[in-house]
This record gives sequence, C-alpha cells and structure tokens, in this order.
Amino acid sequence: MQASAMQPISTAGAGVIISGRPANMMNPIDSVITCFQKYVGFEGRASRSEYWWFFLFSFIASIITGIIDAILFGIETTDPTPITWALQLGLFLPSLAAGIRRIHDHGKSGWFCLIPIYNIILFATEGEAIPNMYGPVPTNTRDVNSGTQYVIVQQPMQQQ
Repeated sequence: MQASAMQPISTAGAGVIISGRPANMMNPIDSVITCFQKYVGFEGRASRSEYWWFFLFSFIASIITGIIDAILFGIETTDPTPITWALQLGLFLPSLAAGIRRIHDHGKSGWFCLIPIYNIILFATEGEAIPNMYGPVPTNTRDVNSGTQYVIVQQPMQQQ
C-alpha cells in the first residue's frame, strides 16, 4: 500500500492542505448498490457518504413499509407488521457490514460498533486520509468488474 502524500499549496501566503480523501461523495444509487454487493463484506473501508446514503435508504424504506403495513394490517400497536420485519431482516447484515466498514475507515476494529455513543462519533467524522490496515482510502466510486467489457455490435442493414 502506498500512502498518499499530503502536499501544501500556498496561495498568497496561506497554506492549504490537500488530504488523501476523495474529493467527491458517493451518489445515493452507487451507495445502495455497493452496500448490497458487499452484503456481508466486513473487510475494507466505507466512506461517510456510502454509509449515510445507505442509512437514509434504509430509513425511507422502513417508513414506506410501515405505511404499507398500516394500510394492510391496521395501525394499532398489537397489529402485525410482517412487511417491515421482512425488510429489517433483509437490511440487517448489509447495514451491519457498512457500519463496520465505516469504523474501519478510522483504523479501528469493527467491535467498536458495540459502543453506543462512540460509534456515532466515528460514523459522523472523516476517516483516515491514508491507507490503514483495513485497506486503501475509499474512492467513493462503485466497484465494478474491470474484467467485463461490453461490446456493442450493430448488424448491417439488409438491402433489398
């Protein structure tokens, strides 16, 4: 692993530090796709934008399934909520994996997710700007299979 060098840029006597963190945040669609592709992938690192976009997706999906459950089964506290439970069961492992990868971005063990207040601080603050023992700095781009190449073939039109 090669550490990214932090280089100061001087502008009219003021120094600006450029960190090794990605300049752009991950978009919501790529974040959700990445978290589902790494369904139980606890290794590596996740950027803030990857984690928080997936958290927002989970929150909105829970609200939608809660509304559907209320329409189908009622809104009393004793009414069943099977659709919401199914969603929460399906999102549990990817949410846990994204949280642990987010903690890895700070160079800490995934077991820190068991400390209630401390892990919220880790989720909200910027991670390390250099590669650590959990992997390189997140790129905020979706990992795609670089070995797959798409070829578009166009058939010539038949002349009559």
